Parts: sequence; C-alpha cells; structure tokens
Amino acid sequence: MIGKKLKQLRSFYNYSQEYVAAQLDVQKSTYSDYELGNVKISPERLLKVAELYKVDHHIFFTQTPLSITMNDRASNGYVEQQHNGDKALYERMLQHIEDRSKKLEELYAKSLELFDRFTKKE
Repeated sequence: MIGKKLKQLRSFYNYSQEYVAAQLDVQKSTYSDYELGNVKISPERLLKVAELYKVDHHIFFTQTPLSITMNDRASNGYVEQQHNGDKALYERMLQHIEDRSKKLEELYAKSLELFDRFTKKE
C-alpha cells in the first residue's frame, strides 16, 4: 500500500523517480523498488517523503486510498484520505466534532468575559 501511495503522490506532482530518489538520497532503482513494494522504505526516508509532498506521514500507514484534491490556495494540491467506511459512524464523528467545536467557542467566549472582568480598571 505504501508503494502505491508513493507513486500516486509522485505522479500528482509530476516528479520523476530520479528527482524523488535524489531528494531521498537513494538510487533511482531503489526508489522504484519502494514504489513496487519490492523493498521496504525506512521510517526516516518516509518522513522525508512526507516533507517533500507536505503531507502527514500517517497517510502511508492506513488502508484507505488517497484522494488528491485541488484547493484554491495557489492551485497547490493537498492530500486527504477518502472515507469508504460506515456512513453512520462517519456522521456520528462529524456530529461529535461539531459539538466539540461549539463547546470550544462557548469556553472561549467565557474566557474572554473573565479576562475582561479581571483586567477592567475601576
């Protein structure tokens, strides 16, 4: 799975195997073997790959496929993980995140009130 993701990222950025290999300080044949899954890439080199593509290194350790999407920040691509699992679980997770965000906003507003109250000169 790591090799497939390496190839997807390299293809998306239109990098040659030679270029990526040079960035990782390995031979082109070694990098090719990483993509083919013939050789395991070291954790240190995987971190270099993540830095090269500006992605979180954890994407290489999941079973979900990559979805490479264009955003509106100077048309740079960003990588997200595609959700292929249980829709109900996904909806619950989104609701949980939304609830937590609201709670954080409430706490932030209260902290501002307290700050104003204690810093106010009378």
